[in-house]
Amino acid sequence: MRDNIFNLPNQVNLLYQILSNAEGKINRDFHELELSQSGKFLPERFADKLHELVLDQTINKAQYLLPDYGITTPTQTLVESKNGKVILLNLLPETNNILRSIPFYSCSASIISEDKIIAALVTSQNLNYLFWAITGKAQQQNFKLKASQNNDISKANYIDEAEANSLNFASNNLSLLFLAAGKLDYIKINVAELKTVQAALFIAEQAGIKYSYAAESKILTAANSNIFEQIN
Repeated sequence: MRDNIFNLPNQVNLLYQILSNAEGKINRDFHELELSQSGKFLPERFADKLHELVLDQTINKAQYLLPDYGITTPTQTLVESKNGKVILLNLLPETNNILRSIPFYSCSASIISEDKIIAALVTSQNLNYLFWAITGKAQQQNFKLKASQNNDISKANYIDEAEANSLNFASNNLSLLFLAAGKLDYIKINVAELKTVQAALFIAEQAGIKYSYAAESKILTAANSNIFEQIN
């Protein structure tokens, strides 16, 4: 097991150990193929195969470190829980970015106990980002995360649905984390399935962000508490 280089809480450190090897492989393989493709779109089979490989690797690591925990993804249960606790994995949700050779991608993991997240980690080795939270505390590496205090919506930094779809770094996880870090005041983004952003959303909530989700339109609205009251 690697040293706890970020002085993470125990549960978050376990999530870091679970994700770190797989994320390293994603980063290496992406850059090697990106260079060989000379800026061309990467083949879809690359992303599929990479996801398959890192998922198997991550499941094995999770079972080694936390053998009694269940393991799920946003779409399926992979391992049944023996103790009522579950690890929710979401590896490489930004597949379109990978295929377009855009280096904005992430991996996330959460621990769920009694249907509630109690610890979460979102990491992007390529961007040198590591965001984590336990109940009541959220940080980026060792720096505390705090939502912006702006209460003037006319001066707000925001991402709306149309802008989010056009951004080169389009990533729901990263949008939520920028919000948690106070770099944005509010966002409105399309989220097909709320489980795909569960870790980042938990981190944002612990940083003081409020949100609402419209199941029919699939629009997630999230903002600091001052702005949230004005846009809802």
